[in-house]
Amino acid sequence: MQKIQDAVSNASGVAGVLAAVPTITTTIQTAGNQVADTISGFQELDAKGELESAFKDADDCKTLTAGS
Repeated sequence: MQKIQDAVSNASGVAGVLAAVPTITTTIQTAGNQVADTISGFQELDAKGELESAFKDADDCKTLTAGS
């Protein structure tokens, strides 16, 4: 998040914003890959499906998975 904030804060005018786009894009892609790796790691740890069941059954998580 800090990289994105720095890129936007340091951007001046249209040219600055356009120059910041690659940094923002790369940072978002890296974050997405890290989230996917974390989820994959949880899936490997949860061989019996206990964590998955706990998340699906938790009231606080139901709003997050309602659309899936």
